Amino acid sequence: MRSRLVFMVASVLVWGLARPASAGCCQVSASDSAAITHNMQTCQRKASIAKKGLGTAWTDAEWAQCKADTANVGCCKLGPPGQCNWRRDCCNLGTGGHWNEEAEFGTALCETYEWSSSAWSTCPRCGVANITRSIQCVKVSTQQLVSTAKCQALAGSVPENVTECTGTSGCGYGNVAGPWLPCSQLCGSGVQARKVNCQRSDALVVPRELCRERGLEDVAAERACFSIAGCTYSLVTSAWSECQVDCFKVRSVTCTRSDGTASSDIAAFCSLLETPVLRENCCI
Repeated sequence: MRSRLVFMVASVLVWGLARPASAGCCQVSASDSAAITHNMQTCQRKASIAKKGLGTAWTDAEWAQCKADTANVGCCKLGPPGQCNWRRDCCNLGTGGHWNEEAEFGTALCETYEWSSSAWSTCPRCGVANITRSIQCVKVSTQQLVSTAKCQALAGSVPENVTECTGTSGCGYGNVAGPWLPCSQLCGSGVQARKVNCQRSDALVVPRELCRERGLEDVAAERACFSIAGCTYSLVTSAWSECQVDCFKVRSVTCTRSDGTASSDIAAFCSLLETPVLRENCCI
């Protein structure tokens, strides 16, 4: 569809550069499209009087010369058989005429043309799609369809026949949650997060407020988590006791995790570590 539109627009540019010789028309006034018409000889004689400011028409010799000059018909534009219309440079010469650049000389009217468009095709109930309409050329005076070449020459650029349309009347909405991300702490308590989106039934992600407006319950985007994946373990000893009557002092040892947790529940994680001296002679 878009390629066809590009072709049509390109055609307008070509026609705009090469307007037909018949383009433009001398009419009675800006609001009256009746063409100013004469027979050929009257047209030329009136033009002569207006140009020369004289009260007499051309001589027969001047008129014969004008008719013989086929490359230049003086002030006249030839129209239907037996009729002519002022050229642009003569339209207002003593006639009170109005030159309409966007018209062409017809039998009795300065005919104009305009683009006519149909209604757009249906927008989707949910989602985005291109919609189209047909474009035709009509003669303003009769509203009859004519060749698009007329509008291309006299009615300006071709209107758009393709546009994008977004429909929402038939859309459903729902909260969609992604996978949980790893715990924020490698060792100990942390927070686990995931992405939660409000998604339309055409898979488009929309603001979450649209789901809330429809009474949909929020889906949790965070939760507490606990991880030991990055924990390390060590044996931590207490201070030595006072020297006892048996000449020994003692201390205790605890298996401690890198997040500071010390408990018998984790003792197994220290089972392969070398145990420090826990009893020592103090009477020597």
